[in-house]
Parts: sequence; structure tokens; C-alpha cells
Amino acid sequence: MKLDLTQKVERVESFEERLGVTFSGIYAVASDEDTVHVRGEILSRSGDALSQSIRITATVFDDKGRVIETSTESVDKEEFFGFALFDIRLEVEAKDISRIRLHPAPSRY
Repeated sequence: MKLDLTQKVERVESFEERLGVTFSGIYAVASDEDTVHVRGEILSRSGDALSQSIRITATVFDDKGRVIETSTESVDKEEFFGFALFDIRLEVEAKDISRIRLHPAPSRY
């Protein structure tokens, strides 16, 4: 049974704006007892290109505000054309999740 955790995802829109991107279609789901996927797409706010490669990070916090898992996925500016899909896998039990922070950052790709 899959458990929808999308309501626990928090975006950092100021980071998105600063990097000229936006997230869309975000879906967080526990696919089994100890695996969570955060999926969606990243779009350029200024046409079809990125000004730099981007690292997408999903960070999981427990109910005490502690970071209990994090994972990243990179998007290469040379391979980007308008949007890119991402699927970030997190090894964590859904019951331990209080919130999931999703944010972009510059990548050294």
C-alpha cells in the first residue's frame, strides 16, 4: 500500500526564485515500509535553459526538528531543455517523517 506524503513537503521558494527555477507536480510517496520517493519536475523561469546546473535536495525532519535523512539529485544545465523530471529516493520510514524540505542549490556539475 502506498502512502501519500505530499502534504509534508515544504518548498523554499526564495531559493527557487534566486536560481530562476520553480518546482511543479510535486508528489511524495512511501512506496514501502522504509522507502520514500519525492517526485516532480523542475522548470526554468526564463525560457528553455538554466543559467547553471542545479542540485535538488530533499531533507527529512522528525517531530523534534532533527534531520533524519537527506538525498540529492543533480540537473546538468547542458542537458536541460525547459524542464526536467526528478525522483529522489529517501531511506526512511514514513512514520518518522514530520516534514520534507525540498530546495534547489547551485551544483558543481
